[in-house]
Amino acid sequence: MFHDPEWEETIDVDGLDLNGPAAGLSYTQPETVCGRDDRAKITNTTSAPYKFICKLFITAANGRNYIGSGFFIGPRCIITSGHCVHSNGGWARSIRVVPGMNGRVAPFGSLTSNRFNSVTGWTRDKDPNYDHGAVILPNNSLYNRVRGHFGVRQANGLPLLNNSGYPGDKNPSTEQWYNAGRATQNTGLMFKYMIDTAGGQSGSPVWTGSGSSGLVAGVHGYGGCPNKAVRAQGYVLQRWSEWKRL
Repeated sequence: MFHDPEWEETIDVDGLDLNGPAAGLSYTQPETVCGRDDRAKITNTTSAPYKFICKLFITAANGRNYIGSGFFIGPRCIITSGHCVHSNGGWARSIRVVPGMNGRVAPFGSLTSNRFNSVTGWTRDKDPNYDHGAVILPNNSLYNRVRGHFGVRQANGLPLLNNSGYPGDKNPSTEQWYNAGRATQNTGLMFKYMIDTAGGQSGSPVWTGSGSSGLVAGVHGYGGCPNKAVRAQGYVLQRWSEWKRL
């Protein structure tokens, strides 16, 4: 796919005064490396599906800066964890979205939003089963450069799952890392798995299939070995479809 170097930004990560993963803002259990760390670094983040995955720089309700991950499902809709857009202090003040970030390079540029969505199961009840949300971008400029997004579907049983995002335990935390494994449990509302992750990957996609044909089956957000994702099913798919149209 075409990538124009003129789109690129260089982001001074050292000057952002980051306070760690967004998981630290809520009741979430930090994401975990399960046994031997066999994550693989994604070196070409301008190819699908990795260019659909975004680094999030979050200015939380408390005014401090945190990191998370997200992914495109439409021209203006970035799906992420609920705790990335709404923490104990309320809605985030702003989130800077950087698709396909690779080190200090933002190959498609970046865009900042202050429009977010989630569900009351998370914002009111803090129920991990409902910990998902969306960043609604102010325009299509990033999408016009990325030129694509994930499809989504309900996956049943115990599928083989892929995950890629921006873990905070890697230095720098602005590189994308991948791992895969079969789901070990399907609770109906969550998938559980032993895929290696770390804080900062909250909001990253869990998908089935390979390459640009991959379909998102959940949004990663919890650790504990097994690690966990909110499953894309029923009401989740309905909300995502609504948010995609905003």
